[in-house]
Amino acid sequence: MIYTTLNRIKSCNPSALWWNAILSGIGKEEADDDPLSFKDIADKVGRSQAMWCCRAEPSYESTWRLFAVWCVRRVKHLVTNESGMRALDIAEKNALGEQNDVELENAMWEAWKGFGEMTKYKHASLACVWASQKPPRWRGPDSACIHSAMAVWADTDSEDEYSKEIDIQYKEFIRIVTETD
Repeated sequence: MIYTTLNRIKSCNPSALWWNAILSGIGKEEADDDPLSFKDIADKVGRSQAMWCCRAEPSYESTWRLFAVWCVRRVKHLVTNESGMRALDIAEKNALGEQNDVELENAMWEAWKGFGEMTKYKHASLACVWASQKPPRWRGPDSACIHSAMAVWADTDSEDEYSKEIDIQYKEFIRIVTETD
């Protein structure tokens, strides 16, 4: 199981609204160093907040990046620019230690240029950009995941399909944070 602490989360500068929601959901009034599982954050505060909180545990960057890549690969049929798919491939290889950070950075910028050319499927292409960023821009999987789900919505024009995609992502996120040491 992957844990963080409220002090680590607070150090990532959440908005006052999110910080108060986290404290209230966890049942605390101030930050502390008590271990807090990501599953508890998701269950008590919400899945978006739990994914946002991943930035508090940069030692799991590869795990978070592989999750973001997994989310985007679910909508790869909606990525219509080659540079986005290339960035996604390099992001995965980088998380596995097979590509260096310079290659990832270059691929991210190429995907960003390709994103500017997109129309209906811009969310799928933007998800590729988010999945291929490195710190300090990269903070966690939340942006890649939400844009992947938004791509489903844009493609199907169905809020139900968007919600199904969010649920699939959430189940995978919970599997990862509960099965990873």
